[in-house]
Amino acid sequence: MAEKPGKPVGRAGMTQVEINACWVEAVRKENKGRILNENFDFNPKNLIAITQKPTQVNPSAATAAQETAGDAEAELKVLQDKLESLKKAPKKKFNYPQTAAQELGWDMDTEFLAHAPKYGVNKACCPETQYANSYVTMTTRSPFAAPRANNVETAKK
Repeated sequence: MAEKPGKPVGRAGMTQVEINACWVEAVRKENKGRILNENFDFNPKNLIAITQKPTQVNPSAATAAQETAGDAEAELKVLQDKLESLKKAPKKKFNYPQTAAQELGWDMDTEFLAHAPKYGVNKACCPETQYANSYVTMTTRSPFAAPRANNVETAKK
């Protein structure tokens, strides 16, 4: 049996209405993934302060700037808070670990406190313990260990 010649495959077989519908669908899919973030924020790690040029300053605008000093102080406070957040430890910045590496030691500060010493000062040593510590420091061996055989005596035998 011979195959029937049908419509061409692809765009060549489409009408203009079908091509238009495909284009509308493609644009709709593209726009779905496009999100415009209107909340501008800066990266405090790359903060560079650049002053205005003298020719860009308008002297009559200086009086208007004094009126908005309260707003500038509020903005300065927000800026200082953002810069201070750089100094904080990750656990103080975030409620949950942000990376897989942070997950490993996230709760170790609470675990460490369970094994921390209860008293800040060591207990006082008795005279025998003080003598043993001094002996080990001086001779680099314990006074309670068995005496070593002299290498000279064993070599002569």
